[in-house]
Amino acid sequence: MLKYVQSAMMLGSSVMVVTPTESGAVESLLECRTHVQLADRSTIPIDESCRQLLLSSLLKMSSKGLRCLGLAYKDDLGELSGYNAETHPAHKKLLDPSCCCSIESDLVFVGVVGLRDPPHEEVHKAASDYRRAGIKITVITGDNKSTAEAVCREFSCFLMVRILGYKQEIVRILKEMGEVVAMTGDGVMMHLH
Repeated sequence: MLKYVQSAMMLGSSVMVVTPTESGAVESLLECRTHVQLADRSTIPIDESCRQLLLSSLLKMSSKGLRCLGLAYKDDLGELSGYNAETHPAHKKLLDPSCCCSIESDLVFVGVVGLRDPPHEEVHKAASDYRRAGIKITVITGDNKSTAEAVCREFSCFLMVRILGYKQEIVRILKEMGEVVAMTGDGVMMHLH
């Protein structure tokens, strides 16, 4: 799978790519892009001050609890030109990790979209009930740190961030420490002391 690209769609002879929401995805996309598209559709090189401005905007959005998706496009698609389905002759390249760098090179950064994923109505009451019962709520996520912190502030939860693929290992360690642990969905864990 591609390193920074979660999905892509054809836009005429270009392709628009969307980063995943996992930790550092937008930041990583910015680190390896050399150009940004302005509102008038012109492109300019991304210098350090431009990169810092974009990262500052990302921080403002993620600190409000928004899940941020980075958007970029690429004009020269090479063998992937005309890609429209898994039957395309170059589809195998999308699945080959050794092709990531060439596919993800020369992307032009166009912006960030912030999505609010509000909790279900009953979550606030459930979190309050758990705390009164002595249950500690811990959120383990690979999402952007600022986004996760904003969500945890809303629920007064303890947070472990940027832990990708180790949730079950953390549960095992907590159990070995004598904790009673339950996982209640993607990245939410509760345990008794």
